[in-house]
Amino acid sequence: MAGRNQIAELSPFIDLRRKAALIIDDTLFKRAHSKKTELLANVYDHAAPQGQPRYVKGFRGLTIGWSDGNTFLPLNFALMSSDKAKNRIGREPQTTDQRTLAAQRYAQAKRHMNEVAVELVAQVLKTGVKASYVLFDSWYAYPKAFKQFQELGLAAVGRLKNTSKTYFKYRGRRYSVPMLFQRFKGSKYRIHDNYLYSTVVETDNEDHLRLKIVFIQNRTDK
Repeated sequence: MAGRNQIAELSPFIDLRRKAALIIDDTLFKRAHSKKTELLANVYDHAAPQGQPRYVKGFRGLTIGWSDGNTFLPLNFALMSSDKAKNRIGREPQTTDQRTLAAQRYAQAKRHMNEVAVELVAQVLKTGVKASYVLFDSWYAYPKAFKQFQELGLAAVGRLKNTSKTYFKYRGRRYSVPMLFQRFKGSKYRIHDNYLYSTVVETDNEDHLRLKIVFIQNRTDK
């Protein structure tokens, strides 16, 4: 992998106090005028402005990059369609022989993006790239993902969704992220200078994975 060689070249110039991290992100590739492109899909645009269509025709480019906090190097990539057959509007690929790279890529494009992200990170680590953390946004921040990245030897840092569908255990009780925030807001816990509240919770599943949740101020608020 070329990225590993570039990292090796940069190593003598990186401050030893810096911690390397892998970063997961995806980019929307719109294909508004396409009709017959293989695996073309109606994909969700979570960055669409208010009032604009949330689903657009296109693909998502899933990228795994490496960073020391100063330099960013892309290392792995997958072009994603949709894991839901009803959202795929392009024709199915003609190549189906799983012994070929093309067919493997087609099959990968139809899988859930969260699963593929973990797979791509594992591929990067197998090449010898060193990192202490993996960073991602709320699209990938599920309890299962934190467990999978821990098993790969990475400390995962992600923005949790403000949803009532995912629960965590705190002092023997189940809380969603909004419920937990309201508990702290209604208590006498001190608000810190750089963040609001922080606490350690457990995932509400058989793993009982311990996670630290930090509530920060929304910097877009005026």
